Amino acid sequence: MLRGMTCWLGVLLTFTFGGSFISQGETRRWVGNDGNTNWWQADNWFEADNWEPAGIPDASDSVIIETGLVYAATSIHISNLSFGGYSLVVTGDLVVTNFVWTRGQLHGPGRTIIPEGGTLLISGADEKGNGYKTLVNRGELKWIDGGEVYGDITNEGIAELGDGRWYAGTVYNRGLIRKYSLTNGLTHFIGPHVYNFGTIQVDNGRVWLQGDGTNTGTLVINEGASLELTGHDSYRTNHVFLPSTTVRGAGRLTVVTDFLECNGPLSIPCLMLDGGTVTGAETLTVTNLIWRRGRMRGSGRTVIPPTGSIHVTSDSYHDLWRRLENYGNALFEGRMSLDESSFLNFGNIEVRNSYSAFLSAFWRPGPPHAYFNNFGNVTVLGPGEASIHYISCTNFGTIEVLAGRLSVGFESIIQMGGSVRLHQGASLWGGLDVRAGEFGGSGTLLANVVNAGSLSPGNPIGTLLNIGRQEGAFMTNVGTATLNIDIGGTNLTEFDRIVISNSTGWFQLGGRLNISLANGFRPRAGNRFEILRFPYRYGTFDRIDGLNPGGAIQLMPIYSRSNFVLIATNVAMPPNTLMMSRDSKGVRWLSCTGPTNGTYTVEASVDLREWTPILTTNTPTGIVELPVDSEDLYPRRFFRGVGSQ
Repeated sequence: MLRGMTCWLGVLLTFTFGGSFISQGETRRWVGNDGNTNWWQADNWFEADNWEPAGIPDASDSVIIETGLVYAATSIHISNLSFGGYSLVVTGDLVVTNFVWTRGQLHGPGRTIIPEGGTLLISGADEKGNGYKTLVNRGELKWIDGGEVYGDITNEGIAELGDGRWYAGTVYNRGLIRKYSLTNGLTHFIGPHVYNFGTIQVDNGRVWLQGDGTNTGTLVINEGASLELTGHDSYRTNHVFLPSTTVRGAGRLTVVTDFLECNGPLSIPCLMLDGGTVTGAETLTVTNLIWRRGRMRGSGRTVIPPTGSIHVTSDSYHDLWRRLENYGNALFEGRMSLDESSFLNFGNIEVRNSYSAFLSAFWRPGPPHAYFNNFGNVTVLGPGEASIHYISCTNFGTIEVLAGRLSVGFESIIQMGGSVRLHQGASLWGGLDVRAGEFGGSGTLLANVVNAGSLSPGNPIGTLLNIGRQEGAFMTNVGTATLNIDIGGTNLTEFDRIVISNSTGWFQLGGRLNISLANGFRPRAGNRFEILRFPYRYGTFDRIDGLNPGGAIQLMPIYSRSNFVLIATNVAMPPNTLMMSRDSKGVRWLSCTGPTNGTYTVEASVDLREWTPILTTNTPTGIVELPVDSEDLYPRRFFRGVGSQ
């Protein structure tokens, strides 16, 4: 590795730069045109009087040019060159074994070549330009002290770079470019084309690669360092990573305004997307992804491994137009927009925000064009909104809303397994279609819920409140669904409840009601538990388990149009009951309960002597209900139920 360079300019020129030598030839200083009198006129390299001592430098000489304009009509081979003049024009190649460059311009067709075993030290804050000559380094190059350098460069050896700007038409690297900086500063390559076929190593500070480019080599970005792909101010550029590309190190690869195109499977330890675009048809595996803004697109996929993480910040836009798979840990503080894409979570997602975050898509008529499938864990931490808008969302894992709001716009969460749970103070807006798994909690719903799985209010005991949306709220418990109710006391906070408070909402009952006692509680005769409250009700439970909690106590289910109540009793429940109740609009309903699978007739009378049948039905639940405030029943105000098995 390079260890520095020291030069004394005088009769004897000595270099120490990964080794040392003493010049065996003459040391000649330029005394021709100094560039002040005739700045447009260059003097001839091959005139002896332009040198001191007089003579034309040969390949073994050491040359010092501190000022002036120099012109050579053919190629030059020189042992040592210290150049700080105004301009050196060489028609052909300039081959220098050991070169110290402090300022000035190199011009002319051909190349500036540092041969194998040679050295180039670029130092000083003054501007240095390579004109139309490509700088070819086959030895060891060291660039220190900042400043600006202009010109194409081909590196086939070792190039150590400090801070500064290098304006190049083309950068070719087939060797090692190593960024070092005592100040952790910036090295800026500005050129239309940057090609890496070797190794670019960033030990500290930042390196900008600005321009189109192709990478088939190795990028080493050490901890605390950053390699940044940036575009020009006037147009965006494209960096193509071909299949042989390797990215190593704990530092950060940053895509700022460019396109990063992955044309082969690629693994990146740490990637920041900060306004650019990641694209390609292959798999991109990112151990740590920091997504401040920008896009992911293409037919390939981006994978966060189990040991990895993704952080979607709150800074700006995050557009996903490709498949994203998370097996690690994800933190969402901003919103990610999906378009013709899918997001699959097998790991852990935390949504933490002050306003609105998580997922959305552009609305289009027709079927969904964006998909979120959760097989892992999603935790909403609040205090703001976690949104899933215009996206088909399917849950096989766990969704837990600890605080804030989970908002589902225009598409319901389809639950195929796992669980969705709300905590006290949290809320769910939108729709939930529970086809399998469990839904429950103690929060607030502004949602329509269809339950064919398991519905379990409380954490573990509590009230699930559905205040509904403007068009009302409904909850449906049908088919093979189970409603699990825990009773741990007689206070409203000691047993599970579901309350629909929207005046146009309704609860469709069905499936199985499973009642369990909790906290060692044993009900006594006369205890009353309002399990469900609703504006309207349709149907009854197909089956109720847990009505016999022991101790000669039975729980008697009472259906009305506005609630469902369990009453503890120590006497046998009557085989037939008749009850009158009102719904949320004051309409009276008659409920007749008898043994199941029988035929029932409801009769009405004015004077308790003459009875007129008004309804006959066969019901497997044993329950008959009908409104009794209609004009055709008035003035009949006495009712009885007559059943036969």
